[in-house]
Amino acid sequence: MKFEAVSEQNRKHEGEVVLPLRATKSSCGYDFVCTEDVVIEPQKQVFFFTDVKVELPQGKFLYLVVRSSLGVKKGLMLANTNGIIDADYYNNAYNEGNIGLCLKNMLPSFEFTGNIQIGLPNDANFLVPQIRDLKEQNTITLHKGDRVVQGIILDYYVTEFDNATQIREGGFGSTDNK
Repeated sequence: MKFEAVSEQNRKHEGEVVLPLRATKSSCGYDFVCTEDVVIEPQKQVFFFTDVKVELPQGKFLYLVVRSSLGVKKGLMLANTNGIIDADYYNNAYNEGNIGLCLKNMLPSFEFTGNIQIGLPNDANFLVPQIRDLKEQNTITLHKGDRVVQGIILDYYVTEFDNATQIREGGFGSTDNK
Protein backbone atom coordinates (compact mmCIF):
# COMPACT_ATOMS: atom_id res chain seq x y z
CA MET A 1 0.00 0.00 0.00
CA LYS A 2 1.34 3.37 -0.94
CA PHE A 3 0.48 6.84 -2.20
CA GLU A 4 2.24 8.08 -5.34
CA ALA A 5 2.17 11.13 -7.58
CA VAL A 6 0.53 10.53 -10.95
CA SER A 7 2.83 10.89 -13.95
CA GLU A 8 3.53 14.32 -15.44
CA GLN A 9 1.15 13.76 -18.37
CA ASN A 10 -1.80 13.04 -16.02
CA ARG A 11 -1.18 15.90 -13.59
CA LYS A 12 -3.66 18.73 -13.48
CA HIS A 13 -1.42 21.14 -11.52
CA GLU A 14 2.13 22.38 -11.79
CA GLY A 15 4.66 22.08 -9.01
CA GLU A 16 5.38 19.53 -6.34
CA VAL A 17 2.76 16.91 -5.54
CA VAL A 18 2.04 16.63 -1.81
CA LEU A 19 1.44 13.02 -0.84
CA PRO A 20 -1.09 12.39 1.95
CA LEU A 21 0.36 12.08 5.46
CA ARG A 22 -1.02 11.32 8.90
CA ALA A 23 -0.82 14.28 11.30
CA THR A 24 -0.05 12.19 14.40
CA LYS A 25 1.09 8.65 15.12
CA SER A 26 -2.43 7.71 16.26
CA SER A 27 -4.27 9.29 13.31
CA CYS A 28 -6.14 6.81 11.13
CA GLY A 29 -6.61 9.28 8.26
CA TYR A 30 -4.09 10.48 5.71
CA ASP A 31 -4.60 14.18 5.01
CA PHE A 32 -5.08 15.26 1.39
CA VAL A 33 -4.32 18.88 0.59
CA CYS A 34 -5.86 21.46 -1.70
CA THR A 35 -3.86 21.59 -4.94
CA GLU A 36 -4.89 25.16 -5.77
CA ASP A 37 -6.52 28.18 -4.20
CA VAL A 38 -10.30 27.73 -4.40
CA VAL A 39 -13.25 29.95 -3.55
CA ILE A 40 -16.51 28.15 -2.77
CA GLU A 41 -19.62 30.29 -2.63
CA PRO A 42 -22.55 29.20 -0.44
CA GLN A 43 -24.43 26.19 -1.87
CA LYS A 44 -21.81 25.76 -4.62
CA GLN A 45 -19.17 23.11 -5.14
CA VAL A 46 -15.63 22.96 -6.51
CA PHE A 47 -13.94 19.92 -8.05
CA PHE A 48 -10.19 19.43 -8.30
CA PHE A 49 -7.76 16.57 -8.77
CA THR A 50 -5.12 15.86 -6.13
CA ASP A 51 -2.51 14.47 -8.57
CA VAL A 52 -2.20 11.55 -6.11
CA LYS A 53 -3.00 7.89 -6.68
CA VAL A 54 -3.06 5.02 -4.21
CA GLU A 55 -1.91 1.45 -4.69
CA LEU A 56 -4.01 -0.97 -2.63
CA PRO A 57 -4.15 -4.75 -2.47
CA GLN A 58 -7.36 -6.60 -3.30
CA GLY A 59 -9.71 -6.48 -0.31
CA LYS A 60 -8.88 -2.88 0.68
CA PHE A 61 -10.26 0.52 -0.31
CA LEU A 62 -9.56 4.15 0.51
CA TYR A 63 -12.44 5.88 2.29
CA LEU A 64 -12.48 9.67 1.88
CA VAL A 65 -14.18 12.05 4.31
CA VAL A 66 -13.89 15.79 4.80
CA ARG A 67 -11.73 16.78 7.78
CA SER A 68 -14.02 17.29 10.76
CA SER A 69 -12.77 20.82 11.42
CA LEU A 70 -13.83 21.91 7.92
CA GLY A 71 -17.24 20.32 8.28
CA VAL A 72 -17.95 21.79 11.71
CA LYS A 73 -16.23 25.18 11.47
CA LYS A 74 -16.77 26.00 7.79
CA GLY A 75 -19.78 23.96 6.69
CA LEU A 76 -17.86 22.02 4.02
CA MET A 77 -18.58 18.47 2.96
CA LEU A 78 -17.67 16.20 0.10
CA ALA A 79 -20.35 16.66 -2.55
CA ASN A 80 -20.89 12.88 -2.62
CA THR A 81 -20.79 12.88 1.25
CA ASN A 82 -17.90 10.39 1.23
CA GLY A 83 -15.59 8.91 -1.34
CA ILE A 84 -14.62 5.36 -2.17
CA ILE A 85 -11.39 4.68 -4.05
CA ASP A 86 -11.27 1.05 -5.18
CA ALA A 87 -8.03 -0.86 -5.65
CA ASP A 88 -8.63 -1.10 -9.41
CA TYR A 89 -8.81 2.69 -9.77
CA TYR A 90 -5.01 2.70 -9.47
CA ASN A 91 -3.26 3.11 -12.84
CA ASN A 92 -6.53 3.02 -14.83
CA ALA A 93 -6.08 3.89 -18.52
CA TYR A 94 -8.17 7.08 -18.34
CA ASN A 95 -6.41 9.13 -15.64
CA GLU A 96 -3.92 6.76 -13.98
CA GLY A 97 -5.92 6.81 -10.75
CA ASN A 98 -5.72 10.56 -10.09
CA ILE A 99 -7.93 11.06 -7.02
CA GLY A 100 -10.47 13.84 -7.44
CA LEU A 101 -12.24 15.74 -4.69
CA CYS A 102 -15.46 17.74 -4.92
CA LEU A 103 -16.08 20.03 -1.95
CA LYS A 104 -19.46 21.64 -1.33
CA ASN A 105 -20.15 24.71 0.80
CA MET A 106 -23.31 23.89 2.77
CA LEU A 107 -23.69 27.37 4.30
CA PRO A 108 -26.73 29.41 3.24
CA SER A 109 -26.47 32.25 0.73
CA PHE A 110 -29.32 34.19 2.36
CA GLU A 111 -31.56 34.16 5.40
CA PHE A 112 -35.17 35.12 5.92
CA THR A 113 -35.37 37.88 8.53
CA GLY A 114 -39.13 38.41 8.67
CA ASN A 115 -41.92 40.14 6.81
CA ILE A 116 -42.73 43.78 6.38
CA GLN A 117 -46.36 44.76 6.02
CA ILE A 118 -46.93 47.21 3.20
CA GLY A 119 -50.17 49.14 3.08
CA LEU A 120 -51.64 50.28 -0.19
CA PRO A 121 -53.98 53.24 -0.81
CA ASN A 122 -57.04 50.96 -1.13
CA ASP A 123 -56.45 49.62 2.41
CA ALA A 124 -54.98 46.37 1.05
CA ASN A 125 -51.98 45.09 2.94
CA PHE A 126 -49.24 42.84 1.66
CA LEU A 127 -46.53 40.98 3.51
CA VAL A 128 -43.17 41.30 1.81
CA PRO A 129 -40.41 38.90 2.89
CA GLN A 130 -37.14 40.44 3.99
CA ILE A 131 -34.00 38.60 2.99
CA ARG A 132 -30.44 39.21 4.18
CA ASP A 133 -27.65 38.38 1.72
CA LEU A 134 -25.06 36.04 3.28
CA LYS A 135 -23.09 35.23 0.13
CA GLU A 136 -20.01 37.28 0.99
CA GLN A 137 -19.73 36.25 4.65
CA ASN A 138 -20.38 32.55 3.89
CA THR A 139 -18.00 32.23 0.95
CA ILE A 140 -15.11 29.93 1.87
CA THR A 141 -11.57 30.35 0.59
CA LEU A 142 -9.15 27.45 0.75
CA HIS A 143 -5.49 27.85 -0.12
CA LYS A 144 -3.09 25.56 -1.91
CA GLY A 145 -1.62 23.24 0.73
CA ASP A 146 -4.59 23.41 3.16
CA ARG A 147 -5.49 19.98 4.52
CA VAL A 148 -9.07 19.29 3.39
CA VAL A 149 -9.90 15.56 3.26
CA GLN A 150 -8.81 12.46 5.15
CA GLY A 151 -8.27 9.11 3.47
CA ILE A 152 -8.69 6.00 5.63
CA ILE A 153 -7.59 2.59 4.33
CA LEU A 154 -10.19 -0.06 5.17
CA ASP A 155 -10.95 -3.72 4.48
CA TYR A 156 -14.00 -4.88 2.58
CA TYR A 157 -15.54 -8.30 2.09
CA VAL A 158 -17.54 -9.99 -0.66
CA THR A 159 -20.53 -12.27 -0.27
CA GLU A 160 -20.47 -16.01 -0.80
CA PHE A 161 -22.09 -15.94 -4.22
CA ASP A 162 -20.37 -12.82 -5.54
CA ASN A 163 -19.48 -13.22 -9.20
CA ALA A 164 -18.27 -9.77 -10.29
CA THR A 165 -15.90 -10.11 -13.24
CA GLN A 166 -16.01 -6.65 -14.84
CA ILE A 167 -12.64 -4.93 -15.27
CA ARG A 168 -12.41 -1.14 -14.71
CA GLU A 169 -11.66 0.60 -17.98
CA GLY A 170 -12.07 4.26 -17.06
CA GLY A 171 -11.34 6.78 -14.37
CA PHE A 172 -13.48 8.94 -12.09
CA GLY A 173 -17.12 7.77 -12.21
CA SER A 174 -16.44 5.14 -14.86
CA THR A 175 -18.40 2.29 -13.27
CA ASP A 176 -21.61 4.31 -13.82
CA ASN A 177 -21.30 3.63 -17.55
CA LYS A 178 -21.67 -0.14 -17.36
